[in-house]
Amino acid sequence: EEQQEQEQEQEKNQEQEKVSVFEPARLNFSREDEATRPWRLRELYALPRGGDEPFYPWSSFAVHRSGSKSASPLRWPARLYMSANHFRRGWSLKSHRRLKNVICVMQWQPAANRGAAHACGELLSLQQSQQQHVRCAFHYFDGDGDGVLTTSELAALASAVELHTVAADASAAPHVGKCHVVDDPASSALVAEQLTQHLAGPGASFWVVLSLAEAESLRGALHISQERGDGQLCIDPQQESPPLVALHTHADLLDIVNELPSRDGALSSDGGSGGGSGGGGVARAGESQHGVARALDTYECDVVAECLAFLSSSTEFTPRAQHLLLRCLQLNSPANRQAFFKDVRACRRRRQVSWSKTAVAAVLSEPDEFVLFEHRALLAAVARRLQQLGLSSRQAF
Repeated sequence: EEQQEQEQEQEKNQEQEKVSVFEPARLNFSREDEATRPWRLRELYALPRGGDEPFYPWSSFAVHRSGSKSASPLRWPARLYMSANHFRRGWSLKSHRRLKNVICVMQWQPAANRGAAHACGELLSLQQSQQQHVRCAFHYFDGDGDGVLTTSELAALASAVELHTVAADASAAPHVGKCHVVDDPASSALVAEQLTQHLAGPGASFWVVLSLAEAESLRGALHISQERGDGQLCIDPQQESPPLVALHTHADLLDIVNELPSRDGALSSDGGSGGGSGGGGVARAGESQHGVARALDTYECDVVAECLAFLSSSTEFTPRAQHLLLRCLQLNSPANRQAFFKDVRACRRRRQVSWSKTAVAAVLSEPDEFVLFEHRALLAAVARRLQQLGLSSRQAF
């Protein structure tokens, strides 16, 4: 009987431990000022006007901290935005709020800015250690050791380390032959230029986290626009050119108006690879449930998907997803990233366990992307050489 009581007590303790692991932090959550604030569809015809409403940049988002500690936002790519109906920026100064799940995201391009990248600021400069990682990555793809990469080698390298514009340009000119000196300072400049464009984007679209009520209303407006066939979201005598607007939920594209034409005049339907890390996500090109071909930038969609997963307190990420997230967050110190992740997760119903043994540890601990940059280049170069030799990994090793 005594042994049975001990077993029951042990089972009870285990159940309590399980509950405590899955419970969110015990914070004094407030529900004041949660009423939805409407905004006009006219807002989507122009660039964001600044301020808190209806949208504000992720770089202004942070949750409340108790005591004397102030809210600490992270610096994100410039075109990631959040609706004030999803989370009011002022809440971070007043009280703890239970965070809503990231479910619906709006992709948006005003007509005047259609297809154009965000204006880049000052070009980032790489530190000496970062330049060394870049040089090593370029060397791995120098197949004949002459210190110069062919367009084919440059395209393969760029694809391996997420330099998508470099990869596209090199792939478009395969006949050029030798095109890039490995030890040239231009190698680091090429990478720095890509990173600067990334932080100004990550692409041509604005991406806005919406509340469910906003998403429902926006979808209705998109349906009306599709029925009329003019792409307009509101009636205006000036008849301005309408914006591209798409509504995404997790991995599905719900609706889109005013798709972008590809370079040859047709709508693109290229498939994307994606990191697929859970949490909020975006639909990749070619995944429309309506079978509509679209010109969505695969790299941009993948970056946004991983950012949404991180914001949703996901802990499982592929190596590629880790790389994309580090590119987004490397201007923030690891300590700031860790504090942000911990504070946000405490406001969600997520497992409150140590992140140090999960895949998100690389995103929170590494100072920047360049160790992973070189590592992924090495793996891709080895795979490329084996393919050229007609060997499998098992045969080679």
